[in-house]
Order: sequence, then C-alpha cells, then structure tokens
Amino acid sequence: MLTKAPVAGLVKTRLGLSIGHGRAAAIYRGFVRCLGRRLADRSYSVTLAVDPPTAQHQLAALWGRPVQSMAQARGGLGERIRAALDAGRRRGAVVVIGADAPAVSARCLVTAFKALDRADIVLGPAQDGGFWLIGISGRRADALTFDGVRWSSASTLSDVIASLPSKMRVVKIHTHKDIDEVEELEPPVVTAPLPHLLISTQFQSSQSS
Repeated sequence: MLTKAPVAGLVKTRLGLSIGHGRAAAIYRGFVRCLGRRLADRSYSVTLAVDPPTAQHQLAALWGRPVQSMAQARGGLGERIRAALDAGRRRGAVVVIGADAPAVSARCLVTAFKALDRADIVLGPAQDGGFWLIGISGRRADALTFDGVRWSSASTLSDVIASLPSKMRVVKIHTHKDIDEVEELEPPVVTAPLPHLLISTQFQSSQSS
C-alpha cells in the first residue's frame, strides 16, 4: 500500500485547500488506521511503501498491527506504482492500493487476487475516473509503461488501459470512491471536531462496507 507521512500540508493537499491542512492530515491518519483494521487477513501479506522513508515507523504505528514496510521509489506516481508492483511480484501476484479509499476491505483484495488467476492485470475503478487498485500476475510487470497516462484526472483509468499491450487480459472489479476532494467526504467527517475525526472516519468506512 502506498502511504505518505501524515503531515499537514504534505498529504491530502487538495482536500486541505478546502478544509484546512491540519484537518486533512488528521483524516488521512484515520484512513490508515481504518485500513489497518479492515485489511487484516491471513490469505495475503501487506507491505506499506512509505514516503518519505523516515516515516516508516510512524505509519507502521498508525497501522495498528505488525506490518512490513519499505521506502517508496523516487519519481512520479507511475514509477512508484511500478516499483511497488515489481517488489511484490517476486512472491507471485501483487496488488497496489493507496490510503485514499477507506471503505476497501479484505474481501476486496481477495477478489482482486482471485481475478489474477485468470487475468494479467486487475483494476479497481474509482468513481472519479481513476483507480483505487491495480494488480498484476507474477508474469507481466514488464508490460506496465504507463505511457501517456494523465494522472489525477477523469481519464486516468482509461489511459492506463490504453497503455497496456492489446494481448493482455484485463479484469475490472468493483468501483470504490477515492477521497481527494471535500465533496467526496460524508458530512460527519467534514464537520467533526479534530479529536473526533477518527471516530467519524471509521463510521463512514463501516457504512460503505
């Protein structure tokens, strides 16, 4: 899972422009805690790819249970995703998610891994035109170039699919909501006082499961 240090002004910056960077960072911390609880499953292992690397202990503590961590690769989002996929595929099929979709559950990841039994690539579409998950079988990481992908746009998912070789088998699973803008948050999370943001965030993700 790609994660960032939950520092005001460095994480969820688009959200922070609307609700304040301190509140946005607190919401992000809540997302990481929620996912640490929701993604607990013995059928797969989780590794946190952390930016910057010095925040690995902080993110592992937020996760709330023993977890492996590694530094994120340098470069743009495509390079970081590809590096995380390449690191994981040495053990077989691998999927990458971010911490922007707190409603994701262990069942979602199991569904993605099962899809890779019959596909080269699995994608989890996001409501905003991007994706909340990308996964590869252990065989095809070299095919991911991400050439021409317009990141953080309504065309991101379609661009990723267009960048893949035509012979690759692609499967889409269910859609989730990535939370990048204030309009994508539920009112209890937007208006909660800072000490209660974690509770409100957990309420939102449990209602979406």
